Amino acid sequence: MLIALIVVVTIFLAYANGANDNFKGVATLYGDGTLSYRQALSLATLMQILGSMASVIFAAALVKAFSGKGLVAPDISASKEFLIAIGFGGALTVMLATMIGFPISTTHALTGALAGTAFLANGFAIDLSVIGKSFFLPLLLSPVLALATAGPLYLAARWFFGRLNLTSESCICIGAPQPAPALQPAVGPISTVSSPTGRRLFRVASMEACRREDFNTGMVMIPSQKILTTLHLISACALCFARGLNDTPKIVGIIFAANAFSIEVSLSAIALAMAAGGLIHARKVAERISKKVTPLNEPQALIANLVSSLYVIGASRLGLPVSTTHISVSAISAVGLANQSANLTVIRDILLSWLLTLPTAAIFGMVTYTVFQSFGA
Repeated sequence: MLIALIVVVTIFLAYANGANDNFKGVATLYGDGTLSYRQALSLATLMQILGSMASVIFAAALVKAFSGKGLVAPDISASKEFLIAIGFGGALTVMLATMIGFPISTTHALTGALAGTAFLANGFAIDLSVIGKSFFLPLLLSPVLALATAGPLYLAARWFFGRLNLTSESCICIGAPQPAPALQPAVGPISTVSSPTGRRLFRVASMEACRREDFNTGMVMIPSQKILTTLHLISACALCFARGLNDTPKIVGIIFAANAFSIEVSLSAIALAMAAGGLIHARKVAERISKKVTPLNEPQALIANLVSSLYVIGASRLGLPVSTTHISVSAISAVGLANQSANLTVIRDILLSWLLTLPTAAIFGMVTYTVFQSFGA
């Protein structure tokens, strides 16, 4: 009976995770109007499932981290009541935030439930060095790194694009005219990028200039907007994949510790539950993170997504429990701050919800553990 309850609680946790987290990877695509809500959600769901399936190979260390092993005595970490309390404490916290519309971290919620339950189960004493090194340190440092990276990177990209006179209305012309005609006065500025040997690599000009026969003979013309949109879509796919890669093994760790199913069956069940949660309950969080943190154009969104996906994929490979939510929101906020367009009130409210996540999940976990211990007694 308890093993069946562990499975139900873990599926509920996966559903809550999908409801709160699935849309975060495509928030910029919806926020800048590249995709509709349904299109963005469908893309997020597909890439999350692929990331979940890949996590069995690339993020196995996270499965062990969230099973409680090494934090408390083996007999406690293997107890059914302990695992139920972790899963239910985390799930209830995430689902509550989802219903209100706040993007919080499942990793954060699970860490709070794990720490609170372990503290109670272990006689009000746990190894704080394990908690700090294995959980709190990565959770605290990752959003700081995202903030410190995304803002300067955006400013550098904006400077570089400015030097090239590259805008969404520009055209990139690759190659050299054959034969090179005498160019008539161009429409708008033209920037030429050459190799160190002096060979011309490409030109940046207005679409009107690129369409002129005397300018584009022998060249391949690519509208810059098409390049930006393609890169933006790729970066969003990478972030959704990274989220599935990092979040799935944390949830699977609970079922894995209970020896309920094989790792492959567990991953499949969790991946599908996460997908269902996103498809059914993502709307409120999607609107807040996509529309209210800061308005983003495609270059800004591209920078935020690239920074987020690189950190999350790197952390997953190293077995570090970071929060996709914290990293993604921090990167988006950093770009907004650098561009002086961030909504500080919304960012403040999101930060407050993050501060409340740990104690709320810890309390839910402790109460659940107490209830089951009482019934067991």
